[in-house]
Amino acid sequence: MTYEEAYNQLNAMQRSSIAIAVCYEEPNPIEGEAAQAFYDALSKRDDQYSMMEQMEFELSQEILAQTDEEYAKFLGVEYVPPEEEEGSK
Repeated sequence: MTYEEAYNQLNAMQRSSIAIAVCYEEPNPIEGEAAQAFYDALSKRDDQYSMMEQMEFELSQEILAQTDEEYAKFLGVEYVPPEEEEGSK
């Protein structure tokens, strides 16, 4: 599996977690073929720290682009919409 294929199969959180692990020489925290291919590819790069920063930036951008409901789902918690203020009609 190529780096690009692995990148496309993983979500932003998985890519960021793997990049952090590579940068700090920790074991791969994500299981699966794509995760291992991505981990191995990043391990061979000379720019591991900048790749970690890039993956964290991509994760931040994805989070910022989400609605409150999508963000709650992303975090694995129940979305509770804010109640309308009285007299705001």
